[in-house]
Amino acid sequence: MTAELDDPIEELITLLQDIDTVISCMSPASMKLQIPLIDAAVKAGVKRFLPCNFGTPSARGILALRDVKEEIHDHVFRRKLGFTIIDVGFWYQASIPRVPSGRFDSAIFMPLNDVYSGGSTPNMLIDARDVGKMVARIIKDERTLNKRVIAYGDVMSQNEIHDCIEDKTGEKLELVEVTKHLRRHVNHAKNQHRSVIPKLRIDSVHEKQHTQPILRTGPTDSS
Repeated sequence: MTAELDDPIEELITLLQDIDTVISCMSPASMKLQIPLIDAAVKAGVKRFLPCNFGTPSARGILALRDVKEEIHDHVFRRKLGFTIIDVGFWYQASIPRVPSGRFDSAIFMPLNDVYSGGSTPNMLIDARDVGKMVARIIKDERTLNKRVIAYGDVMSQNEIHDCIEDKTGEKLELVEVTKHLRRHVNHAKNQHRSVIPKLRIDSVHEKQHTQPILRTGPTDSS
């Protein structure tokens, strides 16, 4: 179902009649347009709303986009709308460093050759193409109503990923260690950038399953 979310709310309410579950998929710049969608879902009697989340969880104040998502969650809680909030691990497609030959370039969404905190921290990972099937499984399970759910395919550190790629390709990766000093400069530059452009406030889920999913549910935050 598609709709113009800045249309009169009455049109959204009509579209949502007899719909039990709404799964929201938005671009980063459109994230706050979920507010009228949530309001319309309440008035239409929707039983469960899945906000556009599907990213790596973090505390507030770390990732600008995550902070916007948390604002959406807060609105869901205020409206007392049934929900399931799904977090997933960091995408494999954004975890792979570029190898010197460039042989992986077509498969990499965002090459990551920076190494953080020595590269030893374990990270939850997921193939972006697995997210859709995981969502379908999650919403079929009534235990996930009014819960946060985390779904991921594997846990690896950056060092483990790098060792695996070097072993399989025989290529030496060109990595950059991100120190605390450099991170401060990067964060300062990001803050300067945010001050001159609007805040970014996502889409896509593919179907074929590529990892054995691991699902964890958490308690409601609506109290």
